[in-house]
Amino acid sequence: MSQKMWMVRAGRDAYLISEFIEKECVAIGWLETVDLKSIDTKEKLEEIYKDAYPEEKKSKAAISIGQIYRFISEIKEGDYVLTYNPKERIYHIGEIISE
Repeated sequence: MSQKMWMVRAGRDAYLISEFIEKECVAIGWLETVDLKSIDTKEKLEEIYKDAYPEEKKSKAAISIGQIYRFISEIKEGDYVLTYNPKERIYHIGEIISE
């Protein structure tokens, strides 16, 4: 079985890169009130997203929903993750070892 590699950015201009490295984690910014583990279908995510951002353009919403859904449903233990620090021009690579 081949392992996948995912790019997870550490925020605009990688402002969260230190936290990613110090906490040995990757994350996405989204609603703190929503337990992403409770979302089991893309349709459920779309409903939650559209309730949270009713004025969002359909094209932007579709991109965001797709990215969030892939993060919560496709990244698995054993996959690799890559993030980039543009200030230092360094790529950081890690392995997903837990949820």
